[in-house]
Amino acid sequence: MAAVSFTIKGGQVIEYENDFEFTEENLRKFNCIRDGDSEGPWMWIHPDDKKDYDNDIFNNDVRLGVAANQCINGIPWGGIFPYKLKGSGRPICDMDELVDFNGNVVLSKKLFMNSANQILEDDVLVTKRSLGIHSYAIGEDDPLTLKLKEKYESQDNPDE
Repeated sequence: MAAVSFTIKGGQVIEYENDFEFTEENLRKFNCIRDGDSEGPWMWIHPDDKKDYDNDIFNNDVRLGVAANQCINGIPWGGIFPYKLKGSGRPICDMDELVDFNGNVVLSKKLFMNSANQILEDDVLVTKRSLGIHSYAIGEDDPLTLKLKEKYESQDNPDE
């Protein structure tokens, strides 16, 4: 079973056997385009694609990245998205070409598990919104989600 899977517009499934590594050395800028508008946010590149990126490969292979910040064009932090390498230029995620906007957002389970562990380790309030996002990304019945829910319910002033 693949560690990471994403279905692009048209039904092609992109998969990686290993998960992403969320390290600074895997951070790259990319160009995100939607409805003619463009922005240059950060992404984590998959280790399997790092060599091609570093060698300025230019081709139409669809690869996957994870958004390292909130994108105005609709990719949330932790969202998995498709892109293509463009040689020495930034990788491009043409959302109009590659993303089916009728589908659900695919979030990196590993990244949200890391985030949940950090919340549980630190003295940080769990908000209703944060609990909902983590529950969606990790799974409602996952032990980590249940610990977040327990922390949320035990807070003096949980948000409503």
